[in-house]
Amino acid sequence: ADAKDRAVLHCNRAACLQKLGRWDEVVTDCKAAVDLDADYVKAYMRRSAAFEAQGRWHDALEDLKKAIELEPSLKSSEYRRQAM
Repeated sequence: ADAKDRAVLHCNRAACLQKLGRWDEVVTDCKAAVDLDADYVKAYMRRSAAFEAQGRWHDALEDLKKAIELEPSLKSSEYRRQAM
């Protein structure tokens, strides 16, 4: 499998770990995903959520900013999420 395919596999496993609340492992898998594909928006978003769950606010914000940089349309949906 190529790097992008492996990145997807890591991010999919991170999604499962996220449901289990295994935040350290979510961060690890998402890091592996972005190491394989630096433009993988979903991995940054998922890792941001894991950092948020851990109370690592600065790290969560940095990943969120990177995701918005890669996909500007996320900005409006993230503002709506925070307003709720």
